[in-house]
Amino acid sequence: MKDEDKTRDQLIAELAGLRQSVDVLQKSEAKFRALFEQAGDYVLLLEVTEERDLVVADANIAALDIHGRTREEFLGTSVRDLDRGLSEQQVHSLVDRVISGERLLFETAHVRKDGTVFPVEVSTSLVDTGEDPPLVISVERDLTERRRADENLQENEAQKLAILNGITANIALVNEDLEILWANNAAAASVSRSPEEMRGHKCYEFCANPCEGCPTLRAFKSQQSESATMRTPDGRIWQESGEPVFATDGRLLGVVEIANDITELKKAEEALRDSERLYRGAIEANGAVVLYQDCRTGAYEFISDGILDLTGYTAEEFSLDVWRSMVREKVPVGKLAGLTPDEAVGMARYDGHWQFEVRIRIRGGEERW
Repeated sequence: MKDEDKTRDQLIAELAGLRQSVDVLQKSEAKFRALFEQAGDYVLLLEVTEERDLVVADANIAALDIHGRTREEFLGTSVRDLDRGLSEQQVHSLVDRVISGERLLFETAHVRKDGTVFPVEVSTSLVDTGEDPPLVISVERDLTERRRADENLQENEAQKLAILNGITANIALVNEDLEILWANNAAAASVSRSPEEMRGHKCYEFCANPCEGCPTLRAFKSQQSESATMRTPDGRIWQESGEPVFATDGRLLGVVEIANDITELKKAEEALRDSERLYRGAIEANGAVVLYQDCRTGAYEFISDGILDLTGYTAEEFSLDVWRSMVREKVPVGKLAGLTPDEAVGMARYDGHWQFEVRIRIRGGEERW
């Protein structure tokens, strides 16, 4: 029906319907504008030009703030002014890919009005309006804090790595399958490998089959610190411990193996024991009774077995208090003869040697010199 053929009431009804439609559209636009402006990320609406460039058609408040520009300054700005690393050919390629329906996600850097540069993550896609020129929406996120956190993490990891590699003990982190996740330089050097060559291998592959009494296996089972002295097929002796590592939620992540080569220490201890047995045998064969006393504490650090025949007390029973209770008379002899015991001790402090004949009462009451 032509407008001139419509009644006044029909025209009024159509006008009311149009106003209602406009109102709905305005409310819808206001809703989407609010979403656009209040988005946490910053959003650019880009228009594709005839030259296949991308220019800013609209920007939300977050985008204006991060770039330090007003809306008037931003509108019409080419993406090449925001990302100065983009060449004309790269922009053409980007436009072709987006118009073909591809959604792009990449990292780059943008320039603020004052010339400072900041890293961004960009997600772009075509807005299907069915109109020309085509529009592209670009949702972007400032990566400054993430990059700073990554740098701090890398710095912390480098410091930890330097500390662990500076420790002379062998240290390795293994999972429940006993696969090495990480090893320090000392652990790698002990088997003539690099840390990278050790990763992914079973820890026992570099020495023997799974060790009997292995503290790492026990730590996985008990989820507590475990330790043991282990011997490898090459004859080396190790003091090893397994320290479980837990996540913040309590999950067991792995076990840290810590091993110290104590082969030379054990050899020295054995040599010392051999030497002690040798000297003890020589002393006992001579029939002498030898006591070694710490002058600072008065405690006897060595008492030969002949003390039992001399005093009636075993080496375990004998002490300084027992000796003092036994002594009845002390007579200086040799170069200290004629002095009182106190005088003799005073003189002996200068050359560290004195000689006495002592009358003692042994266990059972008998006295002897």
